[in-house]
Amino acid sequence: MGQPGPGFRKIGEPPGNVRAARPGPFDIEADGDSPYKILWAHNCEAERQLIVRPDRIGHPRPGHEDRARKMWKDAVRLHVSRDFRVNAQSLSACVTPGPCIGGVAWPSYVLGNRAHEKIVALWFNSTLGLMAHWWAGSRQQRGRSRLTMSRLGELIVLDARTLSDTSLAQADAIFDQLAEKRLLPANEAYRDPVRAQLDRAVLCDVLGLPEDVLVPLDAVRLAWCKEPTVHGGKRTRPQLNQK
Repeated sequence: MGQPGPGFRKIGEPPGNVRAARPGPFDIEADGDSPYKILWAHNCEAERQLIVRPDRIGHPRPGHEDRARKMWKDAVRLHVSRDFRVNAQSLSACVTPGPCIGGVAWPSYVLGNRAHEKIVALWFNSTLGLMAHWWAGSRQQRGRSRLTMSRLGELIVLDARTLSDTSLAQADAIFDQLAEKRLLPANEAYRDPVRAQLDRAVLCDVLGLPEDVLVPLDAVRLAWCKEPTVHGGKRTRPQLNQK
């Protein structure tokens, strides 16, 4: 469904960083006046809702204005977490209020049809989408799933191209309804009413599956949250005998 946007070194460097041999067209700043918005780093508490605001801006380097404008043409709203702290962060993907460039923590996820960004974001943050991200990533550290840029394009994703216009419109409406609701960290999906609401919306309302599917999904969600590589030993993990 999607391919990663530019790697962060192709975008630019923050102040004080050693400049790469072939630096990107931007100097990355925390604030200032620039139309080039960038979602660069993680901030757990600012990322509890599906919509996440950019945290950096890019200033085109002298002599690289054309490169900057060319890169901006691929700016998107959908971004996927590359270093997903499953036991602290709520989102494996997010949507920005407007197009921006994804940076170190949030590389852009470029779809063939950008009208599909909201439904793909819903999928990534459903229980099955969280599990797909966790499964694809490196889990050498408990409670964390890390992806290389090349793996982003290999993530298992709902194929929005097969959905009807009616289903896509419904998905957009559901996204808008859930956009302001706060999600618990991913490892607490077993007790998160918003995550359960999101799961039901994706599987039943958009895909048309019977509500009976939610019963085994509850069991799968709980079993996944019991995984040590998911909870990382945090006290918020479910009890082993919890059913």
